Amino acid sequence: MNVDSTTRRITTLLFIVAIAVVFTLQFGPGSQGCAVRKDVTGSAAAVVNGREIPGTDLARAYQLQLQRFQGQGIPAELLQQLVPPQRVLDSMIDNELLAQAAERRGIVATDEEMRETLRAFPLFHDEQGRFDPKLYRQNVPGFMGKSVADFETELRRDLSAQKMQELVASGALVSDDEVKARFLKEGNSANVTFVRFLPAMFADKVPNPTPAQLAEFRKANEAAIKAQYEQNRFAYSTPERVKARQIVVQVPANATAEQKAAAMQKAEQLRKDVVDGKQDFAQVASASSDDAATRAKGGELGWVDRGAWVPAVADAAFALQPGEVTQPVEGPTGIYLVKVEEKKPAETKALEQVADEIATQLYKKDKAQALARTAADQALAQVRAGKSLKELYPAPTPAEGQQLPAFETENKPQARESGVFNAATPAVPGLGPAPELTKDVFASETARVLPTVYPVGEALVVAQVTERKRPTDADFEQQKEALRAQARQAKQFELTDTFVKELRKGGNVKVNEEAVAAAVGR
Repeated sequence: MNVDSTTRRITTLLFIVAIAVVFTLQFGPGSQGCAVRKDVTGSAAAVVNGREIPGTDLARAYQLQLQRFQGQGIPAELLQQLVPPQRVLDSMIDNELLAQAAERRGIVATDEEMRETLRAFPLFHDEQGRFDPKLYRQNVPGFMGKSVADFETELRRDLSAQKMQELVASGALVSDDEVKARFLKEGNSANVTFVRFLPAMFADKVPNPTPAQLAEFRKANEAAIKAQYEQNRFAYSTPERVKARQIVVQVPANATAEQKAAAMQKAEQLRKDVVDGKQDFAQVASASSDDAATRAKGGELGWVDRGAWVPAVADAAFALQPGEVTQPVEGPTGIYLVKVEEKKPAETKALEQVADEIATQLYKKDKAQALARTAADQALAQVRAGKSLKELYPAPTPAEGQQLPAFETENKPQARESGVFNAATPAVPGLGPAPELTKDVFASETARVLPTVYPVGEALVVAQVTERKRPTDADFEQQKEALRAQARQAKQFELTDTFVKELRKGGNVKVNEEAVAAAVGR
């Protein structure tokens, strides 16, 4: 048997047992669970060609992934970003598709492969480290929550899926030419020093246009001004707004029905005090609102749009006329009362109202671009004359333990170094995609000043190749086998990925979003 295959099969069992242990600890008798409170028993998270993936299985796998990250000290608020439930489910669906493909092709894990995998796991070992059938029969039901027969059936299917995947991956053949091509790209390296000249760096050097200059610019650039307006119409639109105050009667997140009723009764009484009792809303808010952020200001919110509240509260508030008070409305933290003092309708400024503003922006941008071009051309001339970019545009020295500021905070041209990168890299490190610049970098035989100014995004870039290394035959002989292994691994992944995508395309996969949400505690 292939050593890699054995390792993968052992890993399969480790994974199965690990999720079973997590499941037992989190969902077994006396456990508190891991925020999974809904009943997922009997609910299929997905159905793959008629075969169900139970919600309990997804819950196990999902909790295992969370446990792994929790063990690394990852904050709880980041866990859901790092462990998307859909990614866990997709992996289980892919495995089921592979298992079914193995069944159709008569690919079945042998008894010997089963025994070899089981014998490798310490949970079934006696004190001398030998596989103990008695321990095996005892531990499977307790840790797996299923009979030995059911466990072995699932394990055999998983191992068969592994064999199917191995069969597909075995078709990954890599020729000498492919290895050499990979070497020529990855061994072809350079280091570049570059400086960016952005229009924004020169904007403060451009004065506002005179009325005559503005009128001339508007006349010559009517289409550009209109296009700028259409692309940024939202910037010239103001949504419907109200000037409002609010009172919040807080309701605990785990409030009982009696607590909710008491809060509602209090809110109704406060409204009655304001509307029928003619008490000042601001004074009532200062005395009785539970919203610490606005209580001291008499519940004042100022001018707000609908986004200030959840939809139910916003709908109630925007339905009012100035001077009116909403009925009590349930919100995210309690019961809300809102008084509207003034209203302003939604408004979109016409092009003519903002044409001068847009024309001024475009005028200054054009002038700043021209200054950036002049500065870039001068820099290129100076480095061609023998100066270095680091000498001309020194970057600030970062404090100990800190890095250079991000591009977004640069307010003047600064020399940056890419670090060594190779011809297979899709972008220049620290700069981004720059096809023409990259082409000239790797066309260079030695370190040199690159011949032109390169547009990269909004920036104009001047660059020097400071290091240049071309691959040699000796390097190739030294790295050939490692490169062959890397190329084969990449092709194996590509073949397997394509195979599974075709299985999905030709199959029938249905996902039960409600069961998935229940399984992951959403």
